[in-house]
Amino acid sequence: MTEMNRAGSFHPQAEAAAPPASSAHQGGIEERIAATGRRIEALQHQLDGAMAELGHARRRAAADLAQAARYGHQDLAQDLLPFKDALEAALAVRTGDAAALRAGLVLAGRQLDAALARRHG
Repeated sequence: MTEMNRAGSFHPQAEAAAPPASSAHQGGIEERIAATGRRIEALQHQLDGAMAELGHARRRAAADLAQAARYGHQDLAQDLLPFKDALEAALAVRTGDAAALRAGLVLAGRQLDAALARRHG
């Protein structure tokens, strides 16, 4: 398209001399689109890594829970062994003395209390 100067005459060269503003603008938009695409790819990569870590954490938690269910009572059983021994010793004593039997059972009860305190604070 031709332009008119202040005097009112047309100058067809004016249009050819000025580069169209839209091509520079178009290049800027394309660069912004490309930069946004690179950012999306980087974020997708981060998301993929986070999802993989989450999957590993879930599998590890499930394995830990299974192991706790399988072996979690082992410590309690070991804590209860002294109680069992004291109870068996108290029951093995052949005496007619009720006070001695009571003392042995009190000792066994203390060992049970200690074992439970270690497990349940």
